[in-house]
Amino acid sequence: KLNLTTGTWTTVDAAVKAGHSAAMYLPGKILKTGTAADSGTSGNAAATAYVIDMNQPAPAWRQVASMAHPRAFHNTTLLPDGSVLVTGGGTTLDGLNLSKAVLAAELWSPATETWRTLVKTLQDRTVRR
Repeated sequence: KLNLTTGTWTTVDAAVKAGHSAAMYLPGKILKTGTAADSGTSGNAAATAYVIDMNQPAPAWRQVASMAHPRAFHNTTLLPDGSVLVTGGGTTLDGLNLSKAVLAAELWSPATETWRTLVKTLQDRTVRR
């Protein structure tokens, strides 16, 4: 946590939770999803999701329902109603294997802390020339 007066950082939760993408869905409330990795890393992504409420006296990451699909290199988009849309990414950590792309979008509800799978995109991110 950044103290704006002193310009110093303090740890709010010593437990490190991996996550590739995050969104603040309400003031001080953050959802973190999937697996973070450098391009070219071997291994599989995770479907995990965590939330933290920075408004609490002792903020701590808390695991919520997992996404339907493991993801790395995906995007989270905050929608006007506070729900979070997750799109793209892949099931492996390399970030390069398009055959492992996740085509289905998922929608997270902050009210129920659950996921709903949405329609699939028609193709992966490959640029067609």
